[in-house]
Amino acid sequence: MNPANLLAALLGLSGVAQAAPAVTFDGAVVASRMDYEYQCQGGTRLHVHYVNTVAGDSLAYLPAGGADHIFVAGPSGSGVRYVSGNYVWWTKGRGARLTREGDEHGSALLDGCQVANPTPDARPASVR
Repeated sequence: MNPANLLAALLGLSGVAQAAPAVTFDGAVVASRMDYEYQCQGGTRLHVHYVNTVAGDSLAYLPAGGADHIFVAGPSGSGVRYVSGNYVWWTKGRGARLTREGDEHGSALLDGCQVANPTPDARPASVR
């Protein structure tokens, strides 16, 4: 199964953001999932799904460049740095920004993003 289908299965997505119970897939068990709505500079609103697995993997699912992407958390000096292809989603506290790889400190594709509120289904999933 490709990574997009894997994350969709983990999140319980069917085209609509919704709450999903913990799901096991090829040994991956979801420890928690949270959905957040961000308000970014220029009025852009962005819905982001976060998934943490029992094995310690952290994923973010969000649109970038006109398509939905699975971002994987990696090392960062501060906050959390999620990467998908050449896109980088940086979060720190309630703030975030979307950049291209290699341009993390330059101009952002989305900047000044702040958590507007957790979406109604934002709650940790139970661990199986």
